[in-house]
Amino acid sequence: MSAAIVTIEAEFTQAVETFMLVDYDVMDIEKKQFADDFFKFRQRIKELERRLASILTQSFDDCDTLVGKFKLLESFEGLLTREIIQDELEKKQITLLELYKADLKIVGQIFQEGRVLVDKLDENSPISSNMPPIAGAINWTTGLYERIKDPMERLQGLSRSLQDREEYKDVLKLFNSLRKNLDEFNALKIDEWERGVEENTEDQLNKFLLVREETELAEEGFIRVNFDPILVRYLREVKYLQILDIAVPDRAEKLFAKVDTYRRQTGRLDLIVEMYNNIIATLLPVEKPLMMDRIKVINKALQDGIDKLKWNSDNIDPFIN
Repeated sequence: MSAAIVTIEAEFTQAVETFMLVDYDVMDIEKKQFADDFFKFRQRIKELERRLASILTQSFDDCDTLVGKFKLLESFEGLLTREIIQDELEKKQITLLELYKADLKIVGQIFQEGRVLVDKLDENSPISSNMPPIAGAINWTTGLYERIKDPMERLQGLSRSLQDREEYKDVLKLFNSLRKNLDEFNALKIDEWERGVEENTEDQLNKFLLVREETELAEEGFIRVNFDPILVRYLREVKYLQILDIAVPDRAEKLFAKVDTYRRQTGRLDLIVEMYNNIIATLLPVEKPLMMDRIKVINKALQDGIDKLKWNSDNIDPFIN
């Protein structure tokens, strides 16, 4: 097919050159030969257009995907308005509408089935495994929208006569309905998340740095870092929502501004707590009296993190040091 296109181009160039090299003055109205030569030139061009239209329709049928068919038409964008080619491709454009309409229905079905799994946080949901629930859901619906948006924009670039057909209006109605459902789903997810940020972040930051838990292995009890997993989820959500260029509440943005600080502080506290718990768990009964004075010093040093310092306190770093 590419070779056929090259042949048509060569024949067109030859026809133009032949017409340009006539040996008479084309401005001389007495020369009747111009009308005959121009008629032959027009007939030659129409023949080339018919051959080109035949190649286009054959190539259209050979394209396996909807996007491939659109790209084919765009490759010949400047020629599609030619009457002969346009007549040949008119029925192919109807085929495009039918294929796109079928794809819209498939995307709609994918969305309806997937949103149920997303709402349930099902392990089989279409959210990427490395993304948090809200940002993952929006990223998924954004992908669905991108799938239907590109063909719609390409359809709008085709002939005006196609847009006046009832088939096109049905497709446009279906597209707008699906886009509305996707937008409403995204807005609902973001609103749900924003309410959680406003309600929970202050409470979570108002918790003490450390918590002592009772255990049968030691009288003192083990210690754990009291950085709530909810805050971790919020921080991850903000990170990915910003990547998706979605605005986040001021409270969430202020929380994320300290993400490196929280990561550094929790990391250092985790290390301290792990060493402390390991000491408490592995001391033998005969060893413990020998170490009791040091354990008391450690417990005293840790006590501020258990009953005084909170995650919104200012002097956390000196305490960790």
